[in-house]
Amino acid sequence: MHFEDSYFKNEVRDGFLIPGMVKRSWAMQMEILEKVADICKRHHLKWFADYGTLIGAVRHKGFIPWDDDLDICMLREDYDQFHLLAKKELPEEYIVNCVEDTDDYDNFLLRITKGSMVSINLEYLRQNHGFPYCAGIDIFPLDYLYEDEEKEKKRLEKVKKLIEISEMKSDEIVRIGEKKLIMRIEAYSGLKVDRSIPLYDALVRIVDKLFKEAPSEGAKRVAVMYFYTKFGKQIRPMEYYEKSIEVPFETGYINIPARYDEVLTLEYGSWGVANRRGGLHDYPFFSLHEQKLYEENGAVPYRFEMDRLLPTEKQERMNHYLECDKNANILSTLQTVHSMIENLIWQEKWDEAMTLCSKCQELAVLVGNNVEASPELQSLKGKPELVTYLEEYCEGIFHLYEAFSVGGQTEAAEQNSLLSDLIPKLQYLYKKHHREKKQVLFLPVTGSDWALLKPFYDEQFSLSEEDEKLEIYVMPLPYYDRGNDGNVSDAYWDYESFSKELPLVDYHQVNLEQFHFEKIYFCDPYDAYQSGMTVDPAYYSDKLYRICDELILIDTLNISDPLDEKTTVNLKHYVLTPGMMRADQVIVPDEDTKKAFEQILAGNKNGAIEKDIYVDQRLITHYAWEKVPGEKKKLLFFTSIADFYGHAEKLFTWLDSRLDVLEESKDRLQIFWVEPAGLQDSFLMDCPDETEAYCRFRDAFRTRCDGTIILEAEAEMRIDEFDAFYGSPGFLLNQCARRKMPVMVRNMGLKI
Repeated sequence: MHFEDSYFKNEVRDGFLIPGMVKRSWAMQMEILEKVADICKRHHLKWFADYGTLIGAVRHKGFIPWDDDLDICMLREDYDQFHLLAKKELPEEYIVNCVEDTDDYDNFLLRITKGSMVSINLEYLRQNHGFPYCAGIDIFPLDYLYEDEEKEKKRLEKVKKLIEISEMKSDEIVRIGEKKLIMRIEAYSGLKVDRSIPLYDALVRIVDKLFKEAPSEGAKRVAVMYFYTKFGKQIRPMEYYEKSIEVPFETGYINIPARYDEVLTLEYGSWGVANRRGGLHDYPFFSLHEQKLYEENGAVPYRFEMDRLLPTEKQERMNHYLECDKNANILSTLQTVHSMIENLIWQEKWDEAMTLCSKCQELAVLVGNNVEASPELQSLKGKPELVTYLEEYCEGIFHLYEAFSVGGQTEAAEQNSLLSDLIPKLQYLYKKHHREKKQVLFLPVTGSDWALLKPFYDEQFSLSEEDEKLEIYVMPLPYYDRGNDGNVSDAYWDYESFSKELPLVDYHQVNLEQFHFEKIYFCDPYDAYQSGMTVDPAYYSDKLYRICDELILIDTLNISDPLDEKTTVNLKHYVLTPGMMRADQVIVPDEDTKKAFEQILAGNKNGAIEKDIYVDQRLITHYAWEKVPGEKKKLLFFTSIADFYGHAEKLFTWLDSRLDVLEESKDRLQIFWVEPAGLQDSFLMDCPDETEAYCRFRDAFRTRCDGTIILEAEAEMRIDEFDAFYGSPGFLLNQCARRKMPVMVRNMGLKI
């Protein structure tokens, strides 16, 4: 199964960061599903997305962002047939686990897995979408229930008792004795225990036989039997599984029950608006494999280790600054010379000390002359503070020289100490007001980066109009997608996103080593540690840090949701990165994000790291569409394809009743009815008798409500235009809720 390399970029969906490695695990699972679906298609077996995968398909058009597994279900006869076929037809690297024939396996479902537990072999990575671990999908059997309630009750009692036995501790089994226990099992179940295999495996297989003993003939209900037995739920009408439809899922499509809304409502109740209920559940599922790989290799792909920050980086930054500014270099030399003078004083080498003292005088005068010759100084009224302190320094040098001439050791030491303390003040004033050039660099990668950087660019540009030494540059960087083996693609540019009126710098024409910037603003903190993409290593944070006074990271995630366990796990992939660690400032959109970042920084294995994190409300993306005064509000009205399949006749009656309400609102609302995907080419083909009712509603909606009919895909593209949502749960409802629009789910209590 092919995925574009760009698919594996880190991404934020519904306010949740999805690291590239999680997406690689998704890709591996989707490849397994593709193989499963191919077998089912060739042998006319039906399958359906289930549980979180089903919610993800209809609410997110892919995985739930904070989910990491893939679940499907099959009716029992298809499930059993698929089990036999899978062992023969799946490629040899696939493993089929089932209670019927897999030792020490007690999950009452088929699990199809691919891959080794841990491997960073390049060929393995190429074949498995760059995912170095094992992945799999779960296939749940839907078993039939007896319509005879008494018969079903007896079966349930048997299964519950056998499950109780299966959960017995080993010392209890020893106390009872295995032979007696086998006799009890056979008495409860009415089935023979296979004595050729371990007792626990035999017991699990008996339970599985009881799960599937009810025939399909005459059955009106199905259930995932293990959950039904344990929790008394998971009972579903068989009619829910009469028809499947295909819907978008990540980069492809997936089968779901046509009446998915009823399946999900039965299982979850209100499911239309995303939330993150539930615990961590070893999220992500490969976390233990990551730990094993770290123990074996001392590293995990694309995970940054704090000890890779070098303690010499601050000194390298200072050295580069001195190389790029002659006056700063002179002031640094002054500092060094005074250390030499101090040694000569205690050695009473007065002649050598006096020579160095004269050298200090020359250097200070040179800095003063350079500063006084600057156009900036010529335009100022009064004497700059730096010049005043330079004059004070020169006077101090004169007194130091006099102390040397008379051999006054104590007086000379005190005077030299005063001058040494004065030099940091000179350096600060020079750097703040009189450096040769003050250059600020912005490094966007994409147009969306620039939307966040622009307020800071505007601020710096305003300052540059008042300070001719301040120069602003914008250098859009190319980026590279990473392949499964870690190699990078050709360069991509988002250059067209940037106005030609900006002071754009050609990435190919500039050697940044020749400059030392006052500030560098950047948006990509990952360096080499994002599995989906990278920028040129010449622009990694270790290079940027040493060529500027301040490295400022602008947070592009804009995650303002509460910090739960799963968010914390994934947010570490952004916070514990080299760029985040090196940045002098990190600017985030709100207090919640600031607290989340600080919490993760404080909790990393090296302890708290000092980090300046600032809140800036300019970074918050405002989704609200600016309305023209007096313009009608736009209402999105949606009925899902599941509504049509579930109860078409009653649905059209209900829709007709909605027309009265919508008609009354047409003077203040512009109403858009969204025709669900698959209605024309799926439902109306399956149910041609409903075409007349459908056409009648469309015509009435247009004429009575002045309504506009749009396709689901168009509604998604224009979603920021709308003011409110009314209708069925699904992708549109969730997106509107994320944008803080008023939303109202159609009342499922109305038996439409």
